[in-house]
Amino acid sequence: MAKFTKENEAGKTFVRINKKTGRGHYTIFPESNQHKYCQEVRLEGFDRLPSGFYTNNGFGLTGAGVEILQEVTAKYKKKKIALTVAAKGDFRIDGRGREVALTIPHKLLTTINSEKRSIRSQGA
Repeated sequence: MAKFTKENEAGKTFVRINKKTGRGHYTIFPESNQHKYCQEVRLEGFDRLPSGFYTNNGFGLTGAGVEILQEVTAKYKKKKIALTVAAKGDFRIDGRGREVALTIPHKLLTTINSEKRSIRSQGA
């Protein structure tokens, strides 16, 4: 099986992607403040780690990542989010289960992060 994996400095794997199916996951380690909202991000449609993630340590989403997770948790009053980042498709959110099921298209995540960087650079 052709796979893409990524490890942190301690040798713990935090990214696994099956290149043939395009499916995988990114583990958010407990050292990250995002871990309390989401422990794993499902990846759909990628053969390597897409932009928008911390690439060296398993700390989760970059840019507006923690704000997205905080907002969803606050709105739905749920402790955990089942997050999927997809190469294609539409934004979806479903808070009916024990967890909030959230699917973010990669293009939207990129746009949100770009806007966040722009706001930061303006000193806001």
